[in-house]
Amino acid sequence: MHLDWDLARWPYRARLKNAPNRRMTLITHYSAQQFQENYPPGIEHHFWHHARNGIIAATLFQTGMGAGRLLEIGCGTGIVIDHLRREGINCVGCDLADPPIINSVREFVSPGTDFRDLPAATRSNIEGVLLCDVLEHVPDAASFLTAIRGALPALRRVLVTVPARRELWSVWDDHYGHYRRYDRPSLCAELGCAGLQLTLVRYFFHALYGAMYLTRQKRSEKIEAPQSCLPHRLIGACFRAEYKLLPSWLPGTSLIAVASA
Repeated sequence: MHLDWDLARWPYRARLKNAPNRRMTLITHYSAQQFQENYPPGIEHHFWHHARNGIIAATLFQTGMGAGRLLEIGCGTGIVIDHLRREGINCVGCDLADPPIINSVREFVSPGTDFRDLPAATRSNIEGVLLCDVLEHVPDAASFLTAIRGALPALRRVLVTVPARRELWSVWDDHYGHYRRYDRPSLCAELGCAGLQLTLVRYFFHALYGAMYLTRQKRSEKIEAPQSCLPHRLIGACFRAEYKLLPSWLPGTSLIAVASA
């Protein structure tokens, strides 16, 4: 979720319709302070990460992506990669920023690296890309997706997660450099503009929707790591079960989609 907007490579076409007060910026990767605020030590034990990691892994297996070689672009500290590799999924990552990488995945993450600058041997073998809460940070997501397709010749599928529902916009979105929150039609349209064929799209974190809507004016810019892991594991399991049981169209605070390249 941490990407520079490179004018020499992509056209700059900011889309601010979901963020009327968002200031234009050409730098959208996290600063050191933002990493400290959003990724304090131990944050991987938070229920939000437990749930999202499990939903991502289940979707990868469901769609057949779990059997291929995957690249997470904008991988941050490596929380998703750590979970996927524990599940037996071959995933590596890169990030333009220099985040504090989790020790267990240091050898699988390339910090300070644009995906187009990875070794040709690495890029030529990537069959699937993960963009986990990344697209909302990119002014022109369609051009960004098109660039990914051009840089990875073996690419077959792309999985994305994004924050959902414009009405949930809060200081959190402003602080962390979001350009938009998505609904199903807008995410489908953006993937389609990049020439991707949608195979799955659905909301998740349904039960969080009401709480976030009611507290959106009071939301903090920081998050605390859990003091006790067990309650967060149980809550995360509930959100994973909710994802399986509730209809895909029911609004939630996040969206997940898979598309063919």
